[in-house]
Amino acid sequence: KTDDFQLSEKDENDYSEDLFYAFVCLNEFKHEPEYWIIPSKRVSEIISSAHKKWFKTPGEKGQQHNISKVRRLPIKMRNSDKRYYDNNLEQEIQKYYKNIDILINPKII
Repeated sequence: KTDDFQLSEKDENDYSEDLFYAFVCLNEFKHEPEYWIIPSKRVSEIISSAHKKWFKTPGEKGQQHNISKVRRLPIKMRNSDKRYYDNNLEQEIQKYYKNIDILINPKII
């Protein structure tokens, strides 16, 4: 089961009102796929904010983090995520779970 989706630095700036991400977990084709449809602007806000917090926070040994182009969007929060992402993110992400209607009416969220 997927706990997060990998994105890149470009996803922080590549958004518009009519661009959405469809994050899909195929569950090894053993169960029904799970998906989250999230507006690109919201994805950008989440990963940008988290990356800035991560970069400013010292690493495990107190060292400065190296520059990274990798960004993460957690679907299920790990304990280590809680210092970088908003406390209510996991609950917010569930609003996008199997929410195909957001493509018809983006203002429903």
